[in-house]
Amino acid sequence: MKETTLHRMYLNRIAEGGDSVRYMVPGDHGYTPVTYRQVGDASREIGLGLMALGLSRGDRVAILSATRLEWCLADIGSTLGGFVTVPIYPSNLPDQVEYILAHSRARAVFVEDEPQYNKIAEVRSRLPHLSSVVMMTGGAEGKEGATTLSALRERGKEHGSANPGALEARTEEILPTDDLTIIYTSGTTGPPKGVVTRHSNYAFNVTSALEAVHVPRGAMFLQFLPLAHSLGRLEHFLAFDAMAVSSFARSLQTVAEDLATVRPEIMVSVPRLYEKFYARVLAKVEEDGGLKKAIFEWALGVGREASRRRQQGREPKGFLALKNGVADRLVFRKIRARMGGRLRFFISGGAPLSREI
Repeated sequence: MKETTLHRMYLNRIAEGGDSVRYMVPGDHGYTPVTYRQVGDASREIGLGLMALGLSRGDRVAILSATRLEWCLADIGSTLGGFVTVPIYPSNLPDQVEYILAHSRARAVFVEDEPQYNKIAEVRSRLPHLSSVVMMTGGAEGKEGATTLSALRERGKEHGSANPGALEARTEEILPTDDLTIIYTSGTTGPPKGVVTRHSNYAFNVTSALEAVHVPRGAMFLQFLPLAHSLGRLEHFLAFDAMAVSSFARSLQTVAEDLATVRPEIMVSVPRLYEKFYARVLAKVEEDGGLKKAIFEWALGVGREASRRRQQGREPKGFLALKNGVADRLVFRKIRARMGGRLRFFISGGAPLSREI
């Protein structure tokens, strides 16, 4: 990452990317591509729309939604406007949502749909600082203080026309030492703690990650981690900086199926998903039993030996190389195919991963 602020990274990659694909969005008829140019237009309109609503630089903007395109657009738009985003897990209950909105003193909140809006409506009277609610999907009719994402974008267009250069002037004010986001912990040891992270913090993390893992331009990611999670957020930032393609999973429940459809080259997850994959493979082996089980266990032993050699900087040779080739044809190739067949890296974070897995 050449830049020291996320907003400058966004602007530069959007300019470089033009009509190339940044996101792939699932729908009823497969995946729809979204280009850098479309992302730039939408995020600028969102940033200007929030300015038109009266928000000032440094104001907090919350996002209450599952991982989806609109989450990313709201985040980018808020960043370009100099606002501080406050992600909230969509699984949080109304009292938890109220605590985070009150503690962060959020001025606006993006909500995914009607059920998420209802959480806000239930506690709205106790949130004097919250002035605006933006519906990502569904209408805003009859919802006090609410507007739709499309209406916010339209308002942003109008604000931009009436105030030429307003967003550009705001972006020029943003510094590496400015707060970028406040990510709240789960609250398992008392009330959630808001972790304040600056532009420079994430710029360093992205640079370090991309030095450790080479991500070619156009590489495919399967994005499914909650963007309220710091690892999910880092994945989005580094994929954007590397000009990779992020394909959104349809849901957490469909990740295994989406792997085969999207065929990602890189996937980032917490250990729980890998533990499930591992358990599923072992369960299938136990079910098959007999010769298939014996072949699998033999192949696993060969694979471990080959892996140890590689970790020592030596490629398997001779009889081990021959055995590893047979193990690959009989077992490993089939497992890779279930994962889409193109994976270069599974990246795990957020908690320790068992060495065995």
